[in-house]
Amino acid sequence: MTETTTHNGASYKLTRLPSALEASKAANRIRPWMSRSEEQQRAIERIARVRRESGIPSPDEWMW
Repeated sequence: MTETTTHNGASYKLTRLPSALEASKAANRIRPWMSRSEEQQRAIERIARVRRESGIPSPDEWMW
């Protein structure tokens, strides 16, 4: 954003804070103690677990 100067010389910059909805999205929940590859591995495992528990076949099983 652009910096603004008031009539008395004080300058300020407006900053847009993320909304709660944006902040809650999984992509924005960064775990600093895990590397990106660990994050990706955890996500793959989580998706596989949810598919298994929900009875959703993996794409390998139904795509040809």
